[in-house]
Formats: sequence, structure tokens, C-alpha cells
Amino acid sequence: MATRKTSESGAFMSKYDEEVEVRLKKLEEQSHTKPTGATQSKNDERLSALEAEIASLKAQLEEKNSSPSVSDGSIESKFNELVRILKKTETLNISKLSKGLL
Repeated sequence: MATRKTSESGAFMSKYDEEVEVRLKKLEEQSHTKPTGATQSKNDERLSALEAEIASLKAQLEEKNSSPSVSDGSIESKFNELVRILKKTETLNISKLSKGLL
């Protein structure tokens, strides 16, 4: 008696199933080649650039969310908080207008 192949799930496979499995594996080998050399180098560079951008955005978000407390009510702390918020709007050009004093 001939032995029958079984799938990964344990089910018996017909001759057609076996042929389809072979074709599928060949297609997967062609479509999922691993990058090497210059291609892998480009992928690594792009990944590094994305990771750096994410780190930069995280830092900006943390800076934006960590504002000093103005609950003490002092005029100076309120003024500093206002300047900090205004500096975030680059179109206002606060640094240039204040000639670097703020």
C-alpha cells in the first residue's frame, strides 16, 4: 500500500493537493527573496532614518507635553509659559523678533 502525504494539519493530501503545494512553495521562494548587498544597505539606512525620526518626534511630543506649572500664579512663570507656546508657532518668528532675547 502506498503511503499518503499529510498536510501540516494532519489531513491526508490528494495528488492534486501535493502538486499545488509544490507550486505554491516555488512561488513563495521567488516572491520573498531576502534583500542582500546594496538593497539591504538601503533598507537598513531607511529603517535607521525612520527610527531617528520617530525618536525626534517622541522628544518633541514629550517637550510639548512637559510644560512648567503655572499654577503658582507668578507673572514670570505665566510669561515663560506664554513665550514657550508662542515659540512653537514658527510662523510667528518669536526668536527673530526678540533678537534672541526670548
